[in-house]
Amino acid sequence: MIARHVGRSFKDGVLIQWEPIDADVRPTLSVGNKFFTSTRFTNRNNAIPFDKVVDPRGILEKLQDENFIHTDDNKVTYYKVIVDETGKLQYITMDPAAFRTGDIAEVEFSIITVPQKERYRMGLVLRSITLLDAQHTETPHLSSSTHIQPSLSAPKIKRHVGHEDSVVKDAREKMSKWQIRATREEEDMST
Repeated sequence: MIARHVGRSFKDGVLIQWEPIDADVRPTLSVGNKFFTSTRFTNRNNAIPFDKVVDPRGILEKLQDENFIHTDDNKVTYYKVIVDETGKLQYITMDPAAFRTGDIAEVEFSIITVPQKERYRMGLVLRSITLLDAQHTETPHLSSSTHIQPSLSAPKIKRHVGHEDSVVKDAREKMSKWQIRATREEEDMST
């Protein structure tokens, strides 16, 4: 559906057909971002510092040179959503290393087209990742008599990445009605 919508901006056959990749027999979106942009495509004045959460030792910052810089287009933000005492969603910054396989996350991305000879290729550029639910990965592997409450020391900030509250609320309401169905293999195994 995304590729069809983007394809409307091009003459037939100009946009290379895009499809999600197959990972473990399930369609998967491949979304990423680069740390640097070539100065052939942007002005050196557009350089911004790396977030300390992403580059705590300054290693990436030192790799910038006259040919490659870090810009707003390269920036990815990481959040965790919590519900405050009034029931309102709050987004707090989060260390990207805290994400685990099995977490439920929301991904915000941009759609771009990249010229390739006389055609164009569609790509997805990562803008932000928000942790929605980590209950499956935060469960401590200790005896049942020991309980550790995870703590989060990141400061609370408002989310500035592109969603408006009404849009997010509408999307969450629609997504809450989704059902996850078992694959044929899983159904066969359960019978």
